[in-house]
Amino acid sequence: MKKLMYTIVLAVLLTACNTNTETNEFSIAFNVEAEEGSMFYLSQYKNGDWVQYDSVTVDGTAMILKAETETPQSFYINLKDTRSRIVVFADGGDKIEISGNITELADIIIEGSESQSEYDHFKLDSKVYDDKLNAIYDEYRAARKAKDEEKLKEIEKQMDEVYNSKTDFIYDYVLKSPKSYVAAYIAYSNNYNFELEQMENIINNYDESIYDSPDVIKLKDRVAVLQTVAIGKQFIDFTQNDVNGEPFTMSSIVNGENYILIDFWAAWCGPCRAENPNVVAVYNDYKDKGFDVIGISLDRDKDKWLQAIEDDKLAWHQVSDLKYWNNDVAKMYGVNSIPHSILLDPNGKIIAKNLKGQSLRDKMAELLD
Repeated sequence: MKKLMYTIVLAVLLTACNTNTETNEFSIAFNVEAEEGSMFYLSQYKNGDWVQYDSVTVDGTAMILKAETETPQSFYINLKDTRSRIVVFADGGDKIEISGNITELADIIIEGSESQSEYDHFKLDSKVYDDKLNAIYDEYRAARKAKDEEKLKEIEKQMDEVYNSKTDFIYDYVLKSPKSYVAAYIAYSNNYNFELEQMENIINNYDESIYDSPDVIKLKDRVAVLQTVAIGKQFIDFTQNDVNGEPFTMSSIVNGENYILIDFWAAWCGPCRAENPNVVAVYNDYKDKGFDVIGISLDRDKDKWLQAIEDDKLAWHQVSDLKYWNNDVAKMYGVNSIPHSILLDPNGKIIAKNLKGQSLRDKMAELLD
């Protein structure tokens, strides 16, 4: 197919409550190399779902659409039928220009937006951590292929150190930018790396001038959920269907005798499948000493879920509503990344979270040996 270079001006009516449209209008024009007939979507993630505002097809003509927004917000430009997606920050009055090859995201240049410039500076400053992680990933894949368990443990420790350093960098950056809509986006986008106390500190540090930010609102909502399932809180009961399609209620195994690991996972999740042998080993060593596990699957395909249970030899309770990321129990417990685990004491009190590998074994040894 012939590749063409076109200028496309994207825009979308985002709000209608402010009559000062001249101030709120923005446009996104991009000169990109793309196949004729390619379709681009302008979208935003809102209220747990993707909202598509507009689309445009590359056909040799310049397309001009109007747009409005009252505050700096993040939007996504997607190329149909690909994983190519770029984040663009836009504010009223911005005239944004994007250039490059849409399939080479690292080479995309975005100009004309003050908030986008702020985001680009953040990405540049954090790149040192991403480069280190990419290098470690290469070593990890090689060690895993060679089945070098000692090397894998060493690399996992290195990964944890870099992850922690990156999280500290992001946390400090956000705290230093209490009036920034971009920093609010960065905070919410990375909330899965933060402890609850850190998120509470971030929220308390926000200037009231950005309270209307969707990312501030989403982070507040997430914190409210996590506070109900914080360490020290009692577990929240739930019922989901087991592998036989029969309802299984969590409280039926909270018997005052066993420590229980609530394990969130999925058949399609590579890191989960890599962690499963660790959980199996700990389960086998401690199941007769007062340890039990219940798996909460974020799968959609029941057959693949059942096959993964068999392949990974998961002998404990398994439930799922087959709703993927909309799994009701996952939402109840504020889970937005997997693998994720929650450890209950025999009376159902939450005593630890996100135990993996050696940390899970060490915790059970502390409690039951």
